[in-house]
Amino acid sequence: MKFRNVNRGLVLGAALVLGTAVYVGIDNARFKDSKPELEDTVKRSVEAIAQSNVGKADEIESSWMKLLSEYFTNYSYISNIHGYGATKNSIAEEIGSGWFDDDDLGKITKAKTEISNITISKSGSDGANVEFEYSAYYEYTGSCPAYMSFDGISFLDGGDYDDYGNPIPEDKNASYGESLSGEAEMYLLRTDSGWKIGSMTNYGYQMDIKRLDEDAEAEGSIDGSSDAESENSDGTSEPSSDVIYGGGEPS
Repeated sequence: MKFRNVNRGLVLGAALVLGTAVYVGIDNARFKDSKPELEDTVKRSVEAIAQSNVGKADEIESSWMKLLSEYFTNYSYISNIHGYGATKNSIAEEIGSGWFDDDDLGKITKAKTEISNITISKSGSDGANVEFEYSAYYEYTGSCPAYMSFDGISFLDGGDYDDYGNPIPEDKNASYGESLSGEAEMYLLRTDSGWKIGSMTNYGYQMDIKRLDEDAEAEGSIDGSSDAESENSDGTSEPSSDVIYGGGEPS
């Protein structure tokens, strides 16, 4: 009887090990199949974030809130390694604070962004880390317009601040072009409606600001050009894309 009990335990243990190995293999294969979807989700999210910034801050709150609803999911840092970054709730709180509602702030009129060197890794049973490099270009009038980036709501530069942190426009009628480049990470979670952003982090960036000649074409775009239209293969013209994607294959 004792020998039988030992054999039964060994059989059950072996079955458990085999079942775990099969589950892990299926889970890893499922995640590998999800990488193209994850890359596409990040590209669309980065595009949506950039375009949501076009307009005066007090006019685009609804655009930001709509973006949070469509591209983000509720996420808590409790019992998770991702205890940093901007989340749906933290960004919503920033938007609701109204600290950027100021008539003296500038207005973003054009946005372009490019991402490259995308790296995707599994994180937990239903999570994924997506790291990438980015370049962004904004044109705006006035000074210090509010915009959403990978660390929440912030200000583009173009003027100074007073002793209380309030932006002081250099010239409300002037136009500026600002280029940003850096590295960022998005932590995505699988939901019933697809992959959504749980949190995002900006790992720092470099910037370059130019005052644009009112009578000249805009300078400083990502690809070094400022053409407003592109020609199709059939000879017709259409507005060029506001977002340019870089290379980068999921690892």
